[in-house]
Amino acid sequence: MTPVRRPDTVAGMIADDLTRSQCRALKNKLEPMASYLHRLRVRMQRRGFPADDPLMQLVNKASQSVHELHGEVFCRAMDGKGFKMRD
Repeated sequence: MTPVRRPDTVAGMIADDLTRSQCRALKNKLEPMASYLHRLRVRMQRRGFPADDPLMQLVNKASQSVHELHGEVFCRAMDGKGFKMRD
């Protein structure tokens, strides 16, 4: 199946154009990042960083974002569809 090209996008590509193989490769790169951010967040909590600390808030946001991205590409690597396509 040939990906549909959309000339109105900057790169001419959107998420649906990624192959399962490309999604697997991205997922594999994201796993160590997600793991590191999770460990960092836990370590900061154990050290007593307050929830309203600016660095703690950024680590929480980064961890959540990478987790969501990893989940999205994980789904795309499995069946070629993201979370929104599952509805």
